[in-house]
Amino acid sequence: MKTKLFSIAILGLLSVGMLFQSCNSDNESEASSDKVISQNYKDRLIDSKTAQALGDTYLTNNYAVLLGGRTARGLSAEDARQVIYPIEILEAFIASVEEKAGQDALIGVNIGQYPSSEIVDAHQREDYKGYQTMYLMSYKTPADTVSAANCVEAMNHGSIIPPDATADKNDILDKNINNYLIANETASLLDKTYALNNEKTLDAKGIEVKRQYFYSIGLLKGYLQYVKEQAVINGITDVNIAINMGQNSFSSGAVNKGKQKAGSQCIFFTAFPKGNDANSKNLNILNNLPALK
Repeated sequence: MKTKLFSIAILGLLSVGMLFQSCNSDNESEASSDKVISQNYKDRLIDSKTAQALGDTYLTNNYAVLLGGRTARGLSAEDARQVIYPIEILEAFIASVEEKAGQDALIGVNIGQYPSSEIVDAHQREDYKGYQTMYLMSYKTPADTVSAANCVEAMNHGSIIPPDATADKNDILDKNINNYLIANETASLLDKTYALNNEKTLDAKGIEVKRQYFYSIGLLKGYLQYVKEQAVINGITDVNIAINMGQNSFSSGAVNKGKQKAGSQCIFFTAFPKGNDANSKNLNILNNLPALK
């Protein structure tokens, strides 16, 4: 997918301009600042107990707030907290980005939301309306990350849990990368919908949410290779990757800011075999692997 500015413009430019504005009040993203994005996946690994704690903290804090907002709008009393991609799809996306933008490119995982009244494109499932999701965007340089118009390639349409079940042995995730790529207009719609719904719900409770999480090409390639090697050791040939919503706890000495009861929201990657429960240590033997944060 080649990146292009929206045609006729004023509406398109407004959409692009809105993308990421909520997480970058000073118009500078984390990736474009002086922070160094690690190339070594081992620098970002956390143990499985820490990953579980992040997920539990999210469920009892930000997630609980979102559920109240959903029921108030007449939606189901659940929202997505995991997005699942076949490992082959993530590898294909990374390879495409590296080919088009070079090995120094960055990939951002972004929190978005499907509109409740329409589908964003032909690949969206009807039953995903109103659910939050996590989609990927890529940039050639850190400086490019301040504007979605600089995106090299964007991807969405992973399976989301809920509403999907966490274990379905008959479920075969699509492994055609072309069915996951999305236009910049679609990414902008996902971002705008989240800003007007879930982000607004959290903001009303004094909760600020980070919306972009950046990773280097080298780091993601290293992590996926590590997962594949561990899968082979355990006799597993078909692996899915879950991108999970999490939330940090306040340290004992931290000041509770506003109404927020826990720390900053975050994401983390875990792995599980096809047909297994992504969250069960009994069914998912890969769940004991370190997670990528």
